[in-house]
Amino acid sequence: MRVLLISDSGRPFLEHARPHIADFLGAAVGSETRDDRISEYHTVWDNPVAGIEEGTLVRVDGGAVTVCGRGRVKVFARGAAPRWFGNGERLPV
Repeated sequence: MRVLLISDSGRPFLEHARPHIADFLGAAVGSETRDDRISEYHTVWDNPVAGIEEGTLVRVDGGAVTVCGRGRVKVFARGAAPRWFGNGERLPV
């Protein structure tokens, strides 16, 4: 699924969202994890990717992006370690 979220100023701040991401311990032998695939994606593209757990949404209000719900959001950015954000936390925009 490809999602483009737009800030109040009309500037895109998140181009891809991965719904229903799960925090698995690893991949089966000979396969790759979602983190691996997103890392490979970032070898070409530099926009952030957000993995949204089931039961979670992101709220955009006045330029602030806040996680809401019982799950978490995992944000991937090129050149940085992925970071988890929980209910009430703001995502870096």
